Amino acid sequence: MWLVGYANSFGGGGGTVVLRWYGSSWSVGQAPSPESLSSVTALSATDIWATGTDSSGQLQLANWRGFGWTLHPAPTLAGQATCRP
Repeated sequence: MWLVGYANSFGGGGGTVVLRWYGSSWSVGQAPSPESLSSVTALSATDIWATGTDSSGQLQLANWRGFGWTLHPAPTLAGQATCRP
């Protein structure tokens, strides 16, 4: 199981968070570089997709293939270039 999101630190700032469940415990996984992540889906153990936004609000897609994340710009509809929370 995978969970994604954003965490604030007590000292200020924060960043993208990826958590993985290994059947008996959670671990912090390698996080892709979008500013924040909002959803994740697993098509297989080595094909994970997450969505998020970069610092300018552009929607980003991140794909995990078992060894690291690859970022892809998300397709946009005419007039909808940014994602607003």
